[in-house]
Amino acid sequence: MADISRAELSTIIQEEYSNVLLESAASNSVALQVFRQVNMGTKVQNLPVLATLPEADFVGESATESGGVKPTSQVTWSNKVLTAEEIAVIIPIHENAVDDATVDVLDAITAEAGAAIGRKLDAAVMFGVDKPAAWTSDDLLAAAIAAAQTVTVSATPGEDDLAGAILQAAQMVDEA
Repeated sequence: MADISRAELSTIIQEEYSNVLLESAASNSVALQVFRQVNMGTKVQNLPVLATLPEADFVGESATESGGVKPTSQVTWSNKVLTAEEIAVIIPIHENAVDDATVDVLDAITAEAGAAIGRKLDAAVMFGVDKPAAWTSDDLLAAAIAAAQTVTVSATPGEDDLAGAILQAAQMVDEA
């Protein structure tokens, strides 16, 4: 009885590229790097999230002065609705081009496809560019503008201090 070897089936064995694609998307997306990721079992998921955070304060040594009393604070929750939307890209490439290439073309293309997915996600999350209709909340820029949480820096070199603007923005975040 003759066995069929892996080499004889190599043209019909699909290689794994999803890890390359997802790693590339994650490394090229600010949103995927800094925001919490939630695994979803369905397209729409309700998620309770903290709406307000507790605030701490320094306490003095005197039990009779106001600075010596431990402060009270509170936390509140709100419901956020997460809606999963698909981002995809198809990059057609002829098998002969893959066979004739001197580098791993499929790995390179998969990495670039992942980067494209990361860029598309960031554009939608940060600036609302091509944002799916199911995403009802504002993008980050619109939310920051609506909350008056913006800092303007002039396009003219030397006119504004970029480092100062960054510190001003950090202070606004802290106060909010």
